[in-house]
Amino acid sequence: MSVVDYTSQFNDLGTYAPTIMADEVLKMHRYKKGLISRIQSSLAVYQPTSFADLMGAAIRAETDIKRRENENKNKRPLTGQSSQGYHHSRDRISPVDPSNGIELLTALEPLKRSTKPNADANLNKPRENKPNARVFAITKEEADDANDVVAGTIFVNEMPTYVLFDSGATHSFISKRFTKKLGLTPELLVEPFRVATPTSKTVETHRVHRKCKICINEHLFQAELIQLNMVEFDIILGMD
Repeated sequence: MSVVDYTSQFNDLGTYAPTIMADEVLKMHRYKKGLISRIQSSLAVYQPTSFADLMGAAIRAETDIKRRENENKNKRPLTGQSSQGYHHSRDRISPVDPSNGIELLTALEPLKRSTKPNADANLNKPRENKPNARVFAITKEEADDANDVVAGTIFVNEMPTYVLFDSGATHSFISKRFTKKLGLTPELLVEPFRVATPTSKTVETHRVHRKCKICINEHLFQAELIQLNMVEFDIILGMD
């Protein structure tokens, strides 16, 4: 997902978090937190003067990253041949296309990247034992204590769904109970996906539901929902 696409989704979802969108500093903080890790690193010492300034800097950083990747790709010698013409059998790792959007899903803890074309498989490979994702509210009581969340009913797969919009959550989640109501079949992960909860406890799940249809104010989105044992919310939508 490009910076422009991410910005569009950020602004669309921001209508459900007016407190954040009204505070320029908080808005920029949340926006920057959802950018891919390489762009965040490029902006680490940058001090934006406004949200528009930050967005422009993110676009420039993205362009610069792609330019460097293309330059490195062009400089890379052919497989099986060194830059001086000597043959060898050592494998080379192919560059990963930054447009696959995987890093946006891992703004908190990047996953190990795959050199195979199916980069979505990276979701199966957590990094060490650290959490891959974080959610700041999974109960109504926790939501009441937070000032950057809002709850409401929207349509998911054309079914009314009680959703918590949590701009602090790095990923989106769905309750096990509600997956049965929707009749969803999960994709089983080879490695567990670790989620840090509000109580600082890390829970593991092996199930994810891809391409769920989220309808917000007549705008249709596709979401990847990680299955958690939640009771009070059907779905939690984060900044991914």
